Amino acid sequence: MTKTIMIAHGGAAVQAARIIAGVAAGKERQRVYDKTGREVMVGDVLKVYHFTAAMRRKRHYMYKQVVAADHFSDGTPVLRISHLDMTDDGYTLVCDGNRLADYEIVQSVKCDHEDRPRHTAAP
Repeated sequence: MTKTIMIAHGGAAVQAARIIAGVAAGKERQRVYDKTGREVMVGDVLKVYHFTAAMRRKRHYMYKQVVAADHFSDGTPVLRISHLDMTDDGYTLVCDGNRLADYEIVQSVKCDHEDRPRHTAAP
């Protein structure tokens, strides 16, 4: 079962299909987590590490938004990420259960990202 939600992005509404049944392609839904262990979901704004400047060692970041949950043709679950630059250009994150060390959720559509349960790594 899928649910379609609409989110505003770049002045246009973007359809984002999100799997809510917990089952994708015959197996349990895979997730991906930010550096704090929170699940990355459609609508989240992410702060992504970009580079450290040579002078003064200042860390620089980029901001991205998750615009859709999708699947590759082989059934692998992915998240579509927008660059927030008014184009349809973006990239894909594979939902493989990993924790992304350079990604942090800074805002979400429902403002519930701080209340999400944290995923702990298996010992």
